[in-house]
Amino acid sequence: MRTHALRRTFVALLAASALTALVPATASASDPTECDNFTAGNSTFLAPGQRLAPGTRVVPTPLKPEFVMQEDGNLVIYAVGLPGGPDLALWSTGTYGNPGAYALMQEDGNFV
Repeated sequence: MRTHALRRTFVALLAASALTALVPATASASDPTECDNFTAGNSTFLAPGQRLAPGTRVVPTPLKPEFVMQEDGNLVIYAVGLPGGPDLALWSTGTYGNPGAYALMQEDGNFV
């Protein structure tokens, strides 16, 4: 029970901190074709206009949970540095079966 509550709290804090760090100071509409110009490799953040390509990850801090865009199209947060280890999925989009799919940090701050 305690592990489940800790996991939910951690995922909520991780999501809030990621969104706080990734939302630009000013929001503006952008041309969708401009958003696909940059692909983030394994990095610590996604800048506006960057996408998380299949097989890449965002690791905000070493030994902390990481966002992984899997080759099968599923975006997953793994529990690196937590009990359960790097194979424990804390959250996922459930979009497996869509190879080539990617996640995009739009210029307006929406993560899609």
